[in-house]
Amino acid sequence: MIMAQRRFRWTTFDVTRSLPPTWQAHIRTVAADADFRKFPRTPVLSREGPEVPHIVRGRVHADQVRERLPWLHQAYRGDFLELAREACGERVAAAHDERYGVVVRGVQQGAGMRFECHVDSNPLTGLLFCTDHPAGGER
Repeated sequence: MIMAQRRFRWTTFDVTRSLPPTWQAHIRTVAADADFRKFPRTPVLSREGPEVPHIVRGRVHADQVRERLPWLHQAYRGDFLELAREACGERVAAAHDERYGVVVRGVQQGAGMRFECHVDSNPLTGLLFCTDHPAGGER
């Protein structure tokens, strides 16, 4: 029996109207207090070369998101979950372990920070991009 491989695909949703009016300020405030440090490569998932022992970035942990960005935590279990079901067309559930649910993992300040090149362990991942870059990219 030959099994067809699933192809990578993405779906884009503009969720701006479903977020609180001051969502950007909330995210900026919480992100400023992120855990900034050298995060080690993620075992098995990392696609970084062996010469890259760590990636400098910031992270806001799940318990902090739940406490300081409750609207984001609620959206993860509500509106965003519904969008995931719509995009996937299959049964979709939020992570049972809160540590792996909604986190802010890629807080970057300046040009010296980035996120680790990796393969996600989840079959479905949602990304909410928050940036101060002008629409359309660099100018």
